[in-house]
Amino acid sequence: FVRAGSQIVETTPKSAASLREIALDPDTWAMLESHRIVQEATRATAAEYWEDNGLVFDNGRGGRLDPDVVSQSFAEAVADFEPRVEHRITFHGTRHSHISILLAQGVPVHIVSGRAGHSDVSVTLNEYGWALPTQKGQAAVEWQKAVSSLESETINGG
Repeated sequence: FVRAGSQIVETTPKSAASLREIALDPDTWAMLESHRIVQEATRATAAEYWEDNGLVFDNGRGGRLDPDVVSQSFAEAVADFEPRVEHRITFHGTRHSHISILLAQGVPVHIVSGRAGHSDVSVTLNEYGWALPTQKGQAAVEWQKAVSSLESETINGG
């Protein structure tokens, strides 16, 4: 959703890869289930005033969230969490952190790329390749193991 003047409108995705399923961990599923229960209670209380748009996150009445309000609320939450930090992460910045952390943890690039909704792994590598430097040393170690194994097989006649 984006703001267009005074309206909140639904836009089309950047690419077909933008429409995707994302695997979630059990803790996130539990939080979403708790949120759904609260949302259902709110829907029951609102009765005919509820806008049934099938949204997971809504404005409290079933309607679309204002993207500017989401960004501002996130900024306030971050500021409350750590008021002394001068340069704070933005809501969109959490996306970049998510991708960077997954890559740094060794999650395969094609998995991260799909999770990010990138149309091609080259987009992920071009934008986030810097998150992979720790794997350079590992590549050297793996190469050494492979060569040593070949040498051993050659020497031992295997």
